[in-house]
Amino acid sequence: MSVANIKSLRMPAAPSDGISLISVSAVEEAEKFFGSSVQLSDFEAMETLTISAREPTGDPFWDEDFALRYRPYNVVDGVLTVPVKGFLISGFSAALPSYATGYEYIMRAVDRGAEDEAVKAIVLHVVSPGGDAGETPDCYDAIRRAAAVKPVITYAETALSAALWVACASTEFHASKTAEIGSVGVVMTHTDRSGQLQKNGIVKTDIFIGEEKVFGSINAPIKDEAVASFTRRMTPIYDLFVDAVSEGRRLDRKVIKDTEARVFGAAEALALGLVDKVSSRYEFLSAISATVAGSEDDKGVDYNPQEFQMSTQTDKTPKSYEQGASEALARASTIMSLPEAAGREKLAQKLAFTASALSVEDVKGILEAAPKAAAVAEAPVNPAPTNTAPTATGQFAQVMAKVEQPNVGPSATAEAPGADAEDPDGQVAAIKKSMKVA
Repeated sequence: MSVANIKSLRMPAAPSDGISLISVSAVEEAEKFFGSSVQLSDFEAMETLTISAREPTGDPFWDEDFALRYRPYNVVDGVLTVPVKGFLISGFSAALPSYATGYEYIMRAVDRGAEDEAVKAIVLHVVSPGGDAGETPDCYDAIRRAAAVKPVITYAETALSAALWVACASTEFHASKTAEIGSVGVVMTHTDRSGQLQKNGIVKTDIFIGEEKVFGSINAPIKDEAVASFTRRMTPIYDLFVDAVSEGRRLDRKVIKDTEARVFGAAEALALGLVDKVSSRYEFLSAISATVAGSEDDKGVDYNPQEFQMSTQTDKTPKSYEQGASEALARASTIMSLPEAAGREKLAQKLAFTASALSVEDVKGILEAAPKAAAVAEAPVNPAPTNTAPTATGQFAQVMAKVEQPNVGPSATAEAPGADAEDPDGQVAAIKKSMKVA
């Protein structure tokens, strides 16, 4: 089915007496992102993953045939998983796998999950570059309401812009090890078609009353006054965004603004306080199982979202971006300089940069229990780089320059009992098991 036909595909709206069309913007944005036309078969190829038999609820939003495909509500072992994927769209009430998710669907799903006695925890699976800001504050508020009743836990593989905004409402925020987190900012785009029109011999003239009526017209280059006007209109939305991240992540507003809409890797986001934990999918599922088991054991005890959040965050004291990065690098430097790290450089590097939940003393004990690697013949301790990296500038670079960097050189691998010699994760697990470390 062509894009033209998709634009006329009818879908039930939330009100039982109305019919709406699939958001044209969702299709157009998907085309821009993937660089090709979008076919209905692209959706159908993936939608089978979201189809499940459901008991009637009495609510047309969930009971219509359309809902089985495009409004997933799947509860497994007490956990409701809500997909937050692709472009986030206002005025859209469905989830098109990997392409787009409507804010209305997310809000309705978490509202239902909060009231559903079979649901012990709600997981937001976030893989999104963001979306429009129209219903983002409402979606954030809906997730906060649900989080006042039961745990709402985010697992993010990509949480940028509006996706980060809504994810910050959760009680606990996990990031995958390869996640990208951030982009706290807003953007508008002006297109100037005047040169193209002139090239084609076309002259278009705007006739207007009211100076700002034609601000942003595509028929002329944008004026400084128009840029100032649009910036003024964008600022309140930006402030709402910053306030939401500040509230949800319990960070100072200045810390968030100082990021200048940067995108961070998982470790950087953890150091800054944008996420609580960096987890593999297995580690995350284990944490969810523990959360659900805890909720079942504590029957009759009221859930306190504030205590839950504080118990899962190691240090929520507001920090500047530079301070967070400096502390993370200082910890890594301390670990790499431990006497126990000698001959175990690969394992030490893994523990220094990924096992942030372990104290330096814990790392020291693990390294001491690990076998040393065999020496590499004629290998330089710290080989000089073959290429000169670009020189970084700005406050972050100044802080980095003051932090002692770990002297990490090449090392051979040594196999820990029960672990692959090329797998530091396996070594850590095997050593912990032999030491009976949790």
